Amino acid sequence: MIRNKSAPMTIRIDAKPNPTTSVPLAALALAAVAENRREEPRLTPKRLISQANDGIINSKWRWAPPRRVASLATIFLCLFIASDQHGFAQEQTESTPPTALKRKIREALFAREFDTAAELATSLADQSKNADDKLAAADALLRSGKSKRSVELFDSYIAELPAAKPYLWQRGIALYFIKRYSDGAQQFEVHRKVNPHDVENAAWHYLCIAKAESPTKAKQMLLPAPGDLRPPMKEVLEMFQTGDTQSVMKRIDSLQGTGSEKSANFYGHFYLGLYADASGDTKNAKLHLDKSVKNAPRNYMGDVAYVYAKHLAEGPRGTK
Repeated sequence: MIRNKSAPMTIRIDAKPNPTTSVPLAALALAAVAENRREEPRLTPKRLISQANDGIINSKWRWAPPRRVASLATIFLCLFIASDQHGFAQEQTESTPPTALKRKIREALFAREFDTAAELATSLADQSKNADDKLAAADALLRSGKSKRSVELFDSYIAELPAAKPYLWQRGIALYFIKRYSDGAQQFEVHRKVNPHDVENAAWHYLCIAKAESPTKAKQMLLPAPGDLRPPMKEVLEMFQTGDTQSVMKRIDSLQGTGSEKSANFYGHFYLGLYADASGDTKNAKLHLDKSVKNAPRNYMGDVAYVYAKHLAEGPRGTK
């Protein structure tokens, strides 16, 4: 932090500035306000600009040495852009209706600006009492790597709408990331009642049981998931049954140069990584998740791949 110990500075500006000099004059006025800001530390960006504009129009600033003014203007504008833009974003977010917030969340997730998406989702959850808005916030927070808060919102949604629980497979993923493995396994078990053919559900259930008990127990409790036609899901399910990872790799290789190449690379390496994680092979888990991320689609599971890769990279330090 730069603190100027000299007396507060003011600038004199003509009441009717020339349009061609309005930008530099605004910079000088902002610099003057910045010089006085230490006397009013709670001054918001919006009020800052208002005071600067007032100085330009109403000639409230006395004269100060030009070189000092210019230097302060430059310093202030740099600091203002670097730090106070958060204030603008916060003010805008606090007054943004839920529909617009959800649109901004979708845009941030598509751009993979996960910190922005998480901030917007937190605002949505805080502002809205609507259950669907809180569910949207929970989804966005999970996709942004904020699993703990995500679970809180999923649980709040279930408390309000208990019949929705079997459909919330994503809650099981969030529970895994915060190490509530038994609860995660139970979520995937109830999800199978409404989605019995999903190999991904069986895979995450396997992972939770392996972490809560052991890979041997996870194999014994593997959920059936017949008829998942997405390549290479048939081979992925067989891998959890037999431990054969090569069949998944061969299936991925067989699809290179086809329309299914990118999807097979994404899902194949994703679940090879998950299987390695369940087996305690963190090194291979990281390698496969990194390959999965390189082929990640811009959708829910694509974002989860980023979260999972980061989770593995952070190791035992915990989950936010």
